Order: sequence, then structure tokens, then C-alpha cells
Amino acid sequence: MAWTTPTDQPTGTVVTSTLWNSLLGLTGNQSMSANAVMTTAGDLVYRHASDANTLTRLGIGSANTVLKSDGSVPSWSAVAASELTAANWKLFYSNGSGAVQELALAASGVLTANGTSAAPTFEAAAAGGAITATATGTISGAGIVVSLNADGTVSATADGRVAAAATSVTNISSYSSNYTMGYVIGIYDDAADAVVIAWMDNHDSSGTWNDYKFKTAAASISGSTLTFGTVVDIDSVGQAGSYSLGYDPDTNKIWYGWHRGTGNMNAYLETGTVSGNTITLGGGFAYTGWQSTSISTQNSIKFAYDTDTSQMIFMFGSYSSPVKLWLAVVSESGGNITVNTADEVTDTGYTSCVGAVYMAGPSRLVVMSGGSGERNFATYSISGTTVAGDQQDTFSGHGTDQQYMEKNFLVPTSNASKLMYGNYYVTTNADIEYNFITVTAGSATTRAYSPSQQLTAQGNVGPFCCDRVGTTGDTYAIQSTYNNIWTGGTYGIQNIGTATPTLAIIGSLVTANPHNLNHVNVSMGNGWMGSSHGKIIGPLRGEPSSVANAECLLYTPASGTTTANNYVGISEAAVSDGASGTFTVISGTNTGVSGLTTGETYFLQADGSLSTSKDDVNYAEVGKALSATSILLSGVGDTSVTNQ
Repeated sequence: MAWTTPTDQPTGTVVTSTLWNSLLGLTGNQSMSANAVMTTAGDLVYRHASDANTLTRLGIGSANTVLKSDGSVPSWSAVAASELTAANWKLFYSNGSGAVQELALAASGVLTANGTSAAPTFEAAAAGGAITATATGTISGAGIVVSLNADGTVSATADGRVAAAATSVTNISSYSSNYTMGYVIGIYDDAADAVVIAWMDNHDSSGTWNDYKFKTAAASISGSTLTFGTVVDIDSVGQAGSYSLGYDPDTNKIWYGWHRGTGNMNAYLETGTVSGNTITLGGGFAYTGWQSTSISTQNSIKFAYDTDTSQMIFMFGSYSSPVKLWLAVVSESGGNITVNTADEVTDTGYTSCVGAVYMAGPSRLVVMSGGSGERNFATYSISGTTVAGDQQDTFSGHGTDQQYMEKNFLVPTSNASKLMYGNYYVTTNADIEYNFITVTAGSATTRAYSPSQQLTAQGNVGPFCCDRVGTTGDTYAIQSTYNNIWTGGTYGIQNIGTATPTLAIIGSLVTANPHNLNHVNVSMGNGWMGSSHGKIIGPLRGEPSSVANAECLLYTPASGTTTANNYVGISEAAVSDGASGTFTVISGTNTGVSGLTTGETYFLQADGSLSTSKDDVNYAEVGKALSATSILLSGVGDTSVTNQ
């Protein structure tokens, strides 16, 4: 039965069988509906190609087939390989307003979600082995090794290290007589960047006997050259029995302290200011309240600077009856020197060997003295201009054989409450002993190690000095004679570890005849001396066959840092300061390098260059060269290495 177009019936129409069958009968319009045409699960219906009012059933297709069209009717069929072209693929997404939109395919890229309120996009895939970072300082081009900064930026790897260097031995003066200038001492002026030395001079420029006059000279520093200025008489009247130097880092004054070995035997104080290599002295000062004119053994002259109260402390003592030690705060203003009330110590322990240093940790002045086997440590508090003793510790020296303590030193360590002490004691080899003491304000001074440690096999050690090198770590310089003290010796830079005391030479300067290291003194430009430069003064005296002179050398330890141990990668292009750029990191390949040998492994050097051999410190194995201009990065920096 053909399709009957439905019509509206007027009220009162009688439903006849003909009318019913045309609409709802087996062959009527009802049989033409989708429900009537579909017979099996998965059926689809579509309009017949030649009859607009006829529905055609399309049964479910076979597995893995797709619904296709031949241009007139649909069908189920497999997809041929020739049909899989880019032009046939489309992606659709909801635009959030109930409509579907097409997403055009990109030639390459990764489908990327952009949140719930933005359309997805195709983005370029992130390159492996690369990061984006901000540059601090300009990165000049591709192939530049970069290091990570503390703020997360990167900079071109830079080497700011300075190698250790020593000046040649410089003569301060030259006289015609074969008499030595004894007891050359020195100090470093941080403000003027100058060396200041002082000595007893027993001859004048013509060779005339000069009766041990106290003299000084300053040297300006230019690279590895010392240039000394005019020799200045500190005391041109009396004989200098013993003396010392101090430096005030707040006023930039050099302090001279000495006593006369003849005549009134007073204690004298003087200050000087250095400009270039010129020393300008103040008015001088003689103090008569500390000693008896009958005592000629007043040889304990020392300075220490109180960094808490910014005051200079002067020590003056004798090693024979009466055995005394005086300590007082001294000051200078407009050339006038003031000695405040002295604290007088009477103790058999204060003999010819006195050392002193101020410790900021416990806020105490520590004084070391001793002899005949005993080592005495006393601590003093400074309140205003008053010096007051508050504790003392006494113990025996190393070994049992002639423990006489002849020379000594007290040296700050990296621990603000710990000191290293040392002294020369008479044994078969005349060795040096050293130890570490921990100072706690208000309690007994305690020793970190007992018995003392010993620098053995030094061989007839004579007078010597020691101080800490640099402002960090625990490396110390020891200047001493290793052989016969009258004919020559060695200026040594030694390293003494604090955890397990050992000796390791980290550099040395050998001085043979005509240089004589008797009566040497070493002064550091760091720590309690008030400088951060780490320069070491090596004053000595010459003793050739025809010339007697005072001499000096300057040693500057290795310093500075390299950023190589923070290496992270290599630049892929030039990056301006403050701009962002791309940097190749581990697993990436950088093509901005040059001059490489294919197949070689390259290591990072301290200055940021690449080499096929490791640096003295292996900062990193950077990677393998794929060609002369490309390298596969395979390593990262070693952040455990040291900079020096």
C-alpha cells in the first residue's frame, strides 16, 4: 500500500475501515515509521533513495567497520589506508555554549588543554634537555657554560680565583758593617694596604755603632713588589730592650711599644699613620709607673685589640724578680697617648714567654705565658677602661724532656671560642708544640687536646711565629728556622688541621744565606689584625759577609672563588641581562659550541671552558662531543668541591 498523506477530518467524520487501514493498518502509514522498519538491535534507518516517503533499514555493521557514505546512501565498511589523509581528520569540542566547534589540526604539536574556560590548542612539544631561565649579566652567545645563582638566575661561569703569590725578599736598608739588625717584626696596615716593620738597628748608615736604636719603615704594595719608604727613628735616644707592634682597625693607627734596656728602662708608646710608604709618628709617650729602674729584664711587650669595645690593650712585663705583668687599655687622640689604670699580675708563670689575643666569642682577652714546663692561660674581661682577671688554667707541656717554653703564639681559629697556641720547647730536635684551647667566659679554660700535639722532625727550630691564613677555614702560616738558626732556614706556609692535628705544607719560600731567619715575626692581614686581605708579612734579617740589613717579603695566599661548581648547562643563544633564554641541560644536545673533537669526553674547567682533561678539581663531566660544534650533555656540577 502506498503512503497516504494524512489529512484533518471534520467533526462528525465516520472512521471507516478504509480510513483506518490507510493510517494504522498493516500496510498503512504506521508501517512506514522507523519503529516499524527497524527489526534488529543496532539498526539504523534512512530515507529511500527514490521515495521521499519511504524509510530504509540499515542493519548494524560488522566489527571494526565504520559508517561511510557513497554520496547517496550510507553503508558500513572498513576504512581503506588510502582514505586516512590529514584532510579527512577533524577534531570537535564544545565551545561552552552548547555548540560544537571544529579544532583545526596543526602541522605539528601536542594537543594542550588550556583550562575549563578556554579552547584546547596545538602547542609545540617541549624540547628534551633544555630549561628556560633568566640571565644575570649578559650571556654573550651560544655555547657559553652557565652556572646557577642563589636567586635561581644563571650567569656565565666565571673564575675569580687568585693564585698564591710571594714578593721577592726586599731590603729595607743596607749598611757596610757585618752586624745584624735583630728582631725584625712586622704588621699589615689594612687601610693603607701597606707593610710596616720595625727592628733594632745597631749601626747607622755609615756603619757607626748605633746602640740598638728602635726604627721602622713602611712599604707600599704593587702586585708582587714592596717599595719601602724612608727609615724612621722611633727612639733615637735609648736602647730598645724589647718591642712590639699593634694595629687599630678603627683609627688605622700603628702602635709601637718598647722598653729601654739601659737608662731609665721606662715603657714607651708611640703611634704612627701610614700613607703610601711614609710613616708619620705622633708625639710619643713614656710611662714610668710599671717598672723599677733596676729591672733590665722587662721584655714582655705585647698588643691586643679589643674588637668589642674598640680599644687597644698594652702588656708589659718582666721575666725575673720581681716577675710581673701589667695590662692596660691605652688610647691616642691628637698625638696624645693615655694609659689607663693597669691591672698588675704577679705570678711565677709570667716569664719571658707571653702571648695575647682578644676573643670576640667569650669577650675575653686571653694571655698565655710559661716556662720550666708549665703553660699558663689567663683570661681578662674589659669593662670600660678597666682590665680584670677572672680565670686561669695551668698545665704541663708536651713530653718530659726539658719542657722550657721559649717562644709562643696565640692564634684565633674559625671557631670564635677556640684558640690555637704553640711554643718552641727544648728537646733533642728543638721541635714546636701546639694545642687548641676552648675559652668559655666565667668558667675554667679547657684544652681541646691533651697532651699537646707536636710538629716533629723540624730540626733545631729557632724563633718562630704563626698566624691564621685568610678569614675562613683553619689554615695557618708558620715562619721558622728549620735548620741552624744562625745560617739560614725556611719561611714555611703550613696547614694545621683542627680536628685531627696534622701538618701539610701548602707552599713554602726557602731563604738560604745571606738571609737569616733568626728573630722572625709573621703578621697576618686578617682576623684580629683587622683586615680581610689575608696577606702575610715575612720580616727577616740579612746576614751576609759584608752587609747587615733588615728585610721583608709578602705572601698572599690563594683567594677568590669560581662558580664552576654551580654549573647547570650551556646557552643556546645570546641572552641579555635580565632577559629569559633557553639553556641546554643534562640529556640535551647543544649545537652552539665549537672546536670540539668528535667522540671526546669534555670536562668543565674553573673558568667555564671545556677540556678533555679534568681540572685540578673535577667540577663536572659535561658530556660527549657529537661533532666539532655539538655536545651531548651527560653530567652536572659537583657542588661538594671547594673553590680554592
